[in-house]
Amino acid sequence: MMRLRELRMFRTLHRSPGRLDALQICEWAPSERRVKDFEHYQSPGASGGRVVAASFGPDLRGAKVGRFFEFLAQETCDVVVMEGPKDVAWDVAEQRGRAEGWQIAELEYLTSELGELLARRRFAVILHHCRDLCPDEVDRWLARTVTPPSIGSALKPSQVEDLVYYEKYEPAMGQGNHAMLPVVGAHVWIGNSPERKVVYRLSGPGRWPLVAREGGSFEDIYVTDKGAKPGTVRRLTWRELWCAQGRSVTEWEQLEAELGAEALMREGCAATGRRTALSLLSVAAEMMDVQKGHEKKAGMCWDFEDVKSVAQILRWLRRWRKGEYGRALPDRRAGGDEGQRVWLWGEDLWLHALETLPEEEDVKAGGRRKAAEAGKKQAEKVIYLQPGIVGDMNIQAQIEEWLDDHMNGDKAPSTKRAYQAAWGKWCDWAKRQGWLTPYLDHKADPVINENKVLGYLGYLGWLGTTVATMKQAIFALKDAHNGDSTNKMHRLWIVLNSLERMSAKRPRRLGVTVPMLKWIGEHLENGAAKSWGAQGGLSDATSGPIDGMVLHDEGKGILRF
Repeated sequence: MMRLRELRMFRTLHRSPGRLDALQICEWAPSERRVKDFEHYQSPGASGGRVVAASFGPDLRGAKVGRFFEFLAQETCDVVVMEGPKDVAWDVAEQRGRAEGWQIAELEYLTSELGELLARRRFAVILHHCRDLCPDEVDRWLARTVTPPSIGSALKPSQVEDLVYYEKYEPAMGQGNHAMLPVVGAHVWIGNSPERKVVYRLSGPGRWPLVAREGGSFEDIYVTDKGAKPGTVRRLTWRELWCAQGRSVTEWEQLEAELGAEALMREGCAATGRRTALSLLSVAAEMMDVQKGHEKKAGMCWDFEDVKSVAQILRWLRRWRKGEYGRALPDRRAGGDEGQRVWLWGEDLWLHALETLPEEEDVKAGGRRKAAEAGKKQAEKVIYLQPGIVGDMNIQAQIEEWLDDHMNGDKAPSTKRAYQAAWGKWCDWAKRQGWLTPYLDHKADPVINENKVLGYLGYLGWLGTTVATMKQAIFALKDAHNGDSTNKMHRLWIVLNSLERMSAKRPRRLGVTVPMLKWIGEHLENGAAKSWGAQGGLSDATSGPIDGMVLHDEGKGILRF
């Protein structure tokens, strides 16, 4: 389960929407290149809306932007997606777009927020024809992840040729703790070069390599690798950077044979990134739905307002006002069905026998009561387990079973299942750490046990687990040890209390009140009657049923219910 959560963490919040299959995607590039991340999601035979996308490099004077709008003048499209760094003449793009009748939407983001393993700051301008579109709504369409991706998840064990020896090493202090930016681990000096190199940790996203102009070199990305030799850091290879940009090894091998490794790396760094392209295309698909006038309802399906649906609502409100629904009865199940009565004759007879047992023991044959001394002797036989009892009764085993039943009866069945699942995850964690047993040794140093539990909590937090789940894991650990296994673990509870205080609280869900329903009835009665009358479809004098609903109610109006 923990490995599955590790895989889920590296995915974005949304998958490729099904409606992307119908998009016609065209990607424009300032220079000819084979690597196009937007066109990767082009489905064969798509006949839906047309999207034109472009990724820009640095363009302060707007030369590339002007060439792109010359290309748009010869194309017919519904949505235009332009993305690139901040040092692009975006003001020129907005002026040209408004001059040609487009609506403008701006987005600013980090690529790691969209699920990319390599982080860089980007800016996007989207041209569309939705006039009444709120900028906040467009920003919500760009699904952002909460847990930052980790570049260490995409790297395989390092090879000898990937390790570089350094002459000087200085750990980085105070480099910031933004979750979506690369985590700086140290600064190193390699060889006799006076240039300082930055080494990043594997626990956060990596850095998108900078590429010099034609004829220049690529920026080397260094990361820490605890499994490497002492005195070395790891240099990421071009293939690893290619895969970290969301592409596959198969694509690298196919294109490397045609273009060469250096040219392929240059084109890959000039492209968008697979997950960034997917997120921006999802925003374009949402804009096309708004342009077509489709209003989404629950279930991601289209539900048009028509006379039939309004009639169903009014019929339900009329029955509710008359009190035909009533309140739920005690023997009703969810949905209003009657509960079925099941007779357990064996248990019923057994309970009946228990209730009448004292009276039958005190009565002899013929209805006379037994003497008190006879009852006392019988009780002594039971207490002292003396021979002579009818049947071979193992009282000690029954007492132990009774104690076991009541020792575990303080928790609900759902709580037991949750504790069992949490304990199973802890056992898997202990197995992966190489521990001999998942149980904590009460004779060991409390600091050692606390470090084990804190390491497990840190792993759960790295996976994005909530505070409630972490507390449940601790309670399951205590329950499995049949006692307080967290005794003297002060740092553990400091971490949990800090997380609970810093976590965002969910807003309280409010119910529907009677004044709200009255407000709905008044607006349905006034607004709907006027609109229907204006359209000529219905009037106050109309009398007739729609799907079994009587619209005319004793001359008081068609919307009385």
